[in-house]
Amino acid sequence: MALGLQVSRGVRDREKPTSESTQRRAIVVEDDPGVRDILTLLFELRHWQILKAGDGKAGLELARNVAPDLIVTDLDMPGISGIELAQELHAGGMNDIPIIAITSASSDLRTAAQESGLFRAVMRKPFTVDEIMKVVDQAVQPDGRPG
Repeated sequence: MALGLQVSRGVRDREKPTSESTQRRAIVVEDDPGVRDILTLLFELRHWQILKAGDGKAGLELARNVAPDLIVTDLDMPGISGIELAQELHAGGMNDIPIIAITSASSDLRTAAQESGLFRAVMRKPFTVDEIMKVVDQAVQPDGRPG
């Protein structure tokens, strides 16, 4: 699929609505508008509040100004890469925010991201709705492991 995601059944019924005060907040950092919009829709269907950034610099600014529960970032973007974004956040003391990397980039970049220790998960595009949501659920657990 051109957007890098494969949509599967049952997305709308996965999570009950929450009150705004307990609603989780995520930042989606992705330079491909189609993938960014699909990820946004998936999170919104699960009642997350979503902030979107089209590049690493905008994502870094959002993360510094908002207290997200999760960041999902592409690795290969113009300007600040997903790895550089994660490095900046960790250097700034924001290493408690779980970060998931998504990419269709080379295996070398994926390997570098995995070995960096900066990400709760590194996922290769394309992925299914079930795959990304399972990783998200694991990432927001206090220890980053399945609950």
